[in-house]
Amino acid sequence: MPLAAVKQEQITEAFRSYLRKFAVPSYANDDARHLINGFANDLGLPEDNDFTVFTPISMTRRGSTIETHDAVSETSLLHEYVDLVVQVDCYSADRFAARDRAQAYELAGRSTYGADHFRAYGLDLQYVDGLQNLTAPTDSGRYVPRWAVTFHLGFKRTLKIDQDGFRFVEVDLANVDVKFKPKEKQ
Repeated sequence: MPLAAVKQEQITEAFRSYLRKFAVPSYANDDARHLINGFANDLGLPEDNDFTVFTPISMTRRGSTIETHDAVSETSLLHEYVDLVVQVDCYSADRFAARDRAQAYELAGRSTYGADHFRAYGLDLQYVDGLQNLTAPTDSGRYVPRWAVTFHLGFKRTLKIDQDGFRFVEVDLANVDVKFKPKEKQ
């Protein structure tokens, strides 16, 4: 029973390419170390404190299951729509760069350019929340600017179930009273 859906790798690539494409100011070193999947473990942060972290924070089913049946292939398909919320945190040693990047991501996300970008990866960009200033001190005791923006996306998942069926029927017409004689009344 395969489950057809957007894979984690697609979400990661969709966000890395989006963050790379719409970064203002752009990253001096255009490598994956500056665009970090928040679920990746054991990654060192770039020494320049100039990076963006994207983290899926919620996946919620919306609506009821939709069932379709295909008599030819003898399968049933169960469809559901899933809302995906991804938080994007922009960090920078420059106190304005983090905010400017987050604003650029929000601006592009509220346009057809953002919607078209995610559609190419099988994701529906529904809307983008406003910016949040989450600047805080780090372990070193220094304040590092951090601005966050939240993306709300969606995608359809389909579960394929093999369904037993038949292709033809042999019909035997018979008189019920003759073939299955009633019991005699006593």
